[in-house]
Amino acid sequence: MAVLAAVVVAVTVFLIAERVNHAIHPFPQTPAEADKAAWDIQMKQMPYSFWFTVLISWALGSLLAGLTVRLISRSQSRTLPLMVGVLLTGAAVANIFAFWQPLWFTICGLLLFIPMVMAGFNLIKLKTATT
Repeated sequence: MAVLAAVVVAVTVFLIAERVNHAIHPFPQTPAEADKAAWDIQMKQMPYSFWFTVLISWALGSLLAGLTVRLISRSQSRTLPLMVGVLLTGAAVANIFAFWQPLWFTICGLLLFIPMVMAGFNLIKLKTATT
């Protein structure tokens, strides 16, 4: 339950940021969904600020996902946040194959999820019950 909720939180942040990012950096033309070559051309034309905004949203979403895992699971175990980080990293890998991305962005993106989820998980320390 905590892992699912955390992924939903992260994806929600990503989608909201994506909408904002596309409002700030609109595509000159929106290609057909199935036209990968046209999408790649569009992505290659995006400015650095577009890619930086995506990284910021991934970091924020991952941080909030880690916090969500901590609050819902009420656990000290690092297993659940690691699962969330791995799932988000896996989604980023799928994204790499779906759209062209600059190499620096790909490297930063792949290295971002697990540490940010763990940072969110460690933002608060829950008191453990003592007997």
